[in-house]
Amino acid sequence: PVMPVMLYQPYKIGDFSRLAFNRKLAVVVVGAPATPVNYPRVRFCVSAAHSREDLADALVALGEIADELQIKFKHFPPAKSFRIFGGTTGSLSDVEKKEHHEKVRRKKEAEAARPAALEAAASLSGGRNTARFAPLHSRGAPLGDDLGTSVSTKSSQGPIDSYSLTGITSQPRTYDVLLSSQDVLGLTTDQVMKEACAATVEKLGLGSCSPRGFYGTFPPHMDVEKSIAEFLGCQEAVLYSFGACTVSSVIPALGHRSDVAVVDMGVGHGILAGLRLAKMDVRWYNHCDAEDCARVFANLEAEDGVTSARLARPGRRRWLITEACFSGTGRVAPLPTLLDLKDTHHARLILDESSSFGAMGATGRGLTEHFNVDPGRVDVIAASLENAGASVGGFCAGDTGVVAYQRLMGSGYVFSASLPPYLATAAAHAVRRIAAEPRLVARAAASAKALRDAVLAGQVPGLTTDADHGSPVIPLRLAVGAAAGDEFVLLADIAQRARGKGVGVCVARVNPLVPAKHRPPPALRAFASASRSPGDLSKALFALAEASTATLPKHALLVGDEHARGIGIPEKSTAGAAGVVAATHTSPSKFPMARIDLDGVISMNRRAELSPDTAAVKPPKSSSGVTQSAEKPPATRHSLPKGITKHSRSASASEVPEFRKTLSRSSSWVSISETDETHGTKNTHKKRLWSDGDSPQSLSVPLLVVLLYLHNLFRRYIVNQIDVTALMVPQWLSQIGIHPNNDGRRGATRVFYCVFGYAGSRGFHAMALPLLVWVFDDAFVRLVTVFYCMTSGIGCLLKGALATGASSKRPASSSLGSLMPHRVHAWPSVAGINASALPFLILRWRYGNVWIWEMSTPWIVVGDYVLAFLYMACISLARMGDGDSPANVQGGVVVGAVMLRALLLNFDWAIAGLEASSVNTAQGFTLVGVVLSCILLFPMPLDKDGEILYAASTCYRRMWRTFFYMLFFAAGSVWRVVPEGSTGPYLPESKLLMAGVICGKFAVGHALSRFSVWGISYVAQLFTEFLLRVYMRYCKPVLAGGGGRGGTKGDSSWDDDEKRKRTQVAYGTVHMRLVAITVVELAQDITGALVTAHGVPRIFDAMGI
Repeated sequence: PVMPVMLYQPYKIGDFSRLAFNRKLAVVVVGAPATPVNYPRVRFCVSAAHSREDLADALVALGEIADELQIKFKHFPPAKSFRIFGGTTGSLSDVEKKEHHEKVRRKKEAEAARPAALEAAASLSGGRNTARFAPLHSRGAPLGDDLGTSVSTKSSQGPIDSYSLTGITSQPRTYDVLLSSQDVLGLTTDQVMKEACAATVEKLGLGSCSPRGFYGTFPPHMDVEKSIAEFLGCQEAVLYSFGACTVSSVIPALGHRSDVAVVDMGVGHGILAGLRLAKMDVRWYNHCDAEDCARVFANLEAEDGVTSARLARPGRRRWLITEACFSGTGRVAPLPTLLDLKDTHHARLILDESSSFGAMGATGRGLTEHFNVDPGRVDVIAASLENAGASVGGFCAGDTGVVAYQRLMGSGYVFSASLPPYLATAAAHAVRRIAAEPRLVARAAASAKALRDAVLAGQVPGLTTDADHGSPVIPLRLAVGAAAGDEFVLLADIAQRARGKGVGVCVARVNPLVPAKHRPPPALRAFASASRSPGDLSKALFALAEASTATLPKHALLVGDEHARGIGIPEKSTAGAAGVVAATHTSPSKFPMARIDLDGVISMNRRAELSPDTAAVKPPKSSSGVTQSAEKPPATRHSLPKGITKHSRSASASEVPEFRKTLSRSSSWVSISETDETHGTKNTHKKRLWSDGDSPQSLSVPLLVVLLYLHNLFRRYIVNQIDVTALMVPQWLSQIGIHPNNDGRRGATRVFYCVFGYAGSRGFHAMALPLLVWVFDDAFVRLVTVFYCMTSGIGCLLKGALATGASSKRPASSSLGSLMPHRVHAWPSVAGINASALPFLILRWRYGNVWIWEMSTPWIVVGDYVLAFLYMACISLARMGDGDSPANVQGGVVVGAVMLRALLLNFDWAIAGLEASSVNTAQGFTLVGVVLSCILLFPMPLDKDGEILYAASTCYRRMWRTFFYMLFFAAGSVWRVVPEGSTGPYLPESKLLMAGVICGKFAVGHALSRFSVWGISYVAQLFTEFLLRVYMRYCKPVLAGGGGRGGTKGDSSWDDDEKRKRTQVAYGTVHMRLVAITVVELAQDITGALVTAHGVPRIFDAMGI
């Protein structure tokens, strides 16, 4: 059906495509570098949808185009009478004659080789060759529409001949309710999207005909990448042509065979293919089991020689790879715990959000929004656009480095033709629609919850689901698994019956290349849908209940875990009791509010977590701890309908309405009364009169209420100012020629940002201020250092109090401390505080409190102050170009000026405190009181879940580290005693000698300081590691409740003891690790402060400089 036609003239292929499109013909032209330069071609694709009239019209139009472009061969050559060039002239008739001779020759060769080919085929089919292949065309009985096998008999797997053999043609072509459609938001029928796609086709044509790196990039491709990046809050996104090749291209592009990957056992074929291509060392953990993932990481730590208290990075790279919402089971990955493990063990996270993108979270931003975590903590986000995106393709989002690397190394990006532009338009429209209409996501979530709750409540007899709360994927599997028979055959029969009733559902297929240990259990494929009404869901459930009742045996319809083992069903076969979701891939079981016994009695689950308004009902237990079963089934209103006996294999379809009414979700679980099986009486439990919803959520006092009101009022004002002034920054920077994006930070612009960006950073002050102390060694330079610590600490306090969820774009790893390269953009800017405070403090000390007209050299003073203002302006511009808003920088300048004024009022008093002979002074106690007040009264803003904002916690951590450094630096300055007879620091008059002294003190001082900090931190690490081992061995079992009551196997106390022992593994380890990191950081800060203020000056005294 694909016919390439040679054009031979490269400069005419664009005209050919344009003229064909004007004549309503969609053709594909291919040229260099996809083909040799002299061999461009046009590709015609003929399908069964084309009629003879269409082809005739197309030939006429192509002939007109060829005549217009003068590229048509001549039927009669101009040199017909002159048989030159071997009797050929290159005309069309000569070419056709040559092709005819070649066709005859190939036919004769094929006829001669036919006997040998038939003999080889007979040897394969006769069993003389061990290599067996699936037949190209299967013969025999009609194949099932779900399995590729007959419903009645199981045959060998093979491709399906045609739809006429599958039985699908006998089903209705349209369905009243679609359960198996992955169009979660119902955007494929959006008329606005269709009109936008049609406009794109009119403008750009159908296909791109080239990879993105050649000439396959169109404006819609860049538009959808920008829309996805803005929607997810990432720096960039890259678009792939197919959803199936997205994550399978991302993993080998970023990973290396020397890396190690920790992967969930329930991942799908895309991740498995990527792991196979990357050839990484793969370590599996149980499906959605964070504790087992921690165990795998602990084993890696032991292999790499990294203990739990060590803070250094490991030697080889580690990857944590998982799906957000698993398409096979509907389970949801425990993302917050996985992120903590990723940060703790220095791994990189690749999250496949194919099923959760657009379907989870309040606004459809996926699993990160569902768990309310910062998407910046996820290193790589990959997803398919073929679910909620209502299009084709996929994307990968993350930092600029991650995306840019894939544009060079992603095989699915580099070697695949780019996505057709109109499909990119559809994807961009879907993303904008999701962002603008969160109600679509809410309706899809409500649909998923209703379907999941109905299945778990037993409205579809014999079926259950493993899906977690909030998952848009709700696979429906047999509650008893293989104990009911051939699961595929039974599920296919249920799906066929449901389709006959107008419900579109099918059996979920699994790629045959997926190993058995990674395959999910057989299930019906079901998804949430924003376009599905409650009436549609009721009809679907009714049809499934009819189909399952007519198909499944009785013990598969209603079976409990204990009763299933009692009637002889193997324990492995009873994957889950009716109403109790069983574990898959060793995942923890779920316990709904009620369960259904074999006799049809609905009872409250004794292991369920009761809601505040639900009665706590527990069935009586025997001495062995097993629930007692009555000899005669009690007559309750929730018993089996008439006609369903113990010996009947299945219930008739006419009995389903009564059964469905019995299991209706409209009946309240509180009204369910459980019969006392021992005495035959009913114990009805009343609802609670008071629920937790009436309890107060918080407690406060009038003063705190007023402070909170003022804080919120000022915070709203600052946020509004940030939003308004941030829009002015690009225009300002462009007008003065230092916009960071105009010239890519090249030349003078790059030098400006490098110099003044570093001059306003903590690293510059950490280098410069100790050097001032070592060179001049007097009370004032020490006061400058103390004042810098005070301004930085107060600035962190204000930033943390006014931080928002968007203040921290790149959160730091909690295991590496907070003083790593990580920025928090909030009011005020600490760099602005120091830029307005430190230079003017130094100038005030140098020139004193004298009016300028009374100075001997006023113009020099004016020049110095002009330089100070210019320095402050450059620092402010550099901070604005780096992401801070003008409101933040302006606030920093104002706060710095206020703090400088407060210091100047008490300047002599502060100097006297540093020159005192003891720390027990008024100045010392004041400094300690200020530090304790700031640490203990630090206002911590909370998010909607009651957790401290990450930006606030980071600022708090930086604040107390800076304050502790200030306290011990001030103490070391007081303890510093100048030797007798010393004339002070060596300050030569020669500028060259002075430069040598400064360089020497810089090198020696920082070398001694760094070595001392390293040595003390290493000792602190050894000490904390020893304490951790003592805690793990002696304290942890006691704190985790290791001294529980004993019991025998099968008893509830024995089960509780076993559960308690399992929880001891993870109890308190994270908190103890944070304590260990805090101890090490404190040791580093205290050592650095004392060495800078006391140790290094003593060494310089001994050296005489």
